Amino acid sequence: MPDPSADPAARRRPAARYGDRPARPRRTVVVALGLVAAVFSGWVVWAGLGVADRDVRWEDVGFQVVGNDRVDVTFDVIKDPEATARCTVTALSSGYATVGIASVDVGPASDRVVRTTTTVGTQQLAVTGIVDACEVL
Repeated sequence: MPDPSADPAARRRPAARYGDRPARPRRTVVVALGLVAAVFSGWVVWAGLGVADRDVRWEDVGFQVVGNDRVDVTFDVIKDPEATARCTVTALSSGYATVGIASVDVGPASDRVVRTTTTVGTQQLAVTGIVDACEVL
């Protein structure tokens, strides 16, 4: 009886069953993936530098609910000492609804960090007060 392993045609796999794929990825696929990675890396650097280079930053320090009609909010504004920033401060209810809003200007100061306390009038009891945003004027 003849040995089937001796026949080279018998050792080949059927093309229709397994499909024919190249052994290595095509050069265009590798180049395209490299370009995508380079663009993504560039975007990450650009976005990171954009956030770091903002003109003004803020940090919530605390709040005190004074009554049903007001909350005092304390926050730090970090900016150029000569600049003036306008900050929007919001009071929120227990359901996260806005119950009060105030706008406060933090003017030129001798330091980069300015601690500010402002009173936000409310329509009902607030459970917290936060800074929504600050921008340089």
